Amino acid sequence: MKEFGDMIIDRGILDAGYKDDILRVQVKQLARSHSDHATLLFLWEFSSPTIIPPVQFIRMWIKHHQFLEFVKSNWIPPTESFGMINLQQKLYRLKPHLKWWNKSIFGNIFDKVHRAEIAVKTQKTLFDNDPSDNEPFRAQTP
Repeated sequence: MKEFGDMIIDRGILDAGYKDDILRVQVKQLARSHSDHATLLFLWEFSSPTIIPPVQFIRMWIKHHQFLEFVKSNWIPPTESFGMINLQQKLYRLKPHLKWWNKSIFGNIFDKVHRAEIAVKTQKTLFDNDPSDNEPFRAQTP
């Protein structure tokens, strides 16, 4: 037996491109009015589209000596548009470059913070076990 979603597509009620996006379909039979046919009411619940996260501006970028020159080199090339569409296209063009620049210059910040937290925890444990003056400096940070 076919699934209800497949039958909807087979009958041409819904384009096959939407098949994977449907979470739930509910069908209600409305009251008959002037004929022996009843109207069907379809209630569709679609999965939400994948949202591409925006670039989050990180304040430390401004303090980097190459940031302004990097943005300028990606901003200056002209587009074939004017006004707000020009701004949109330049921002759209800049976004992947900023992502690449952030990864290549700063790396994975969350990983670095995690490693630093582990190093601090290790140093604290070593100091708690032997609180002599030199012990915290003997441990190597990862």
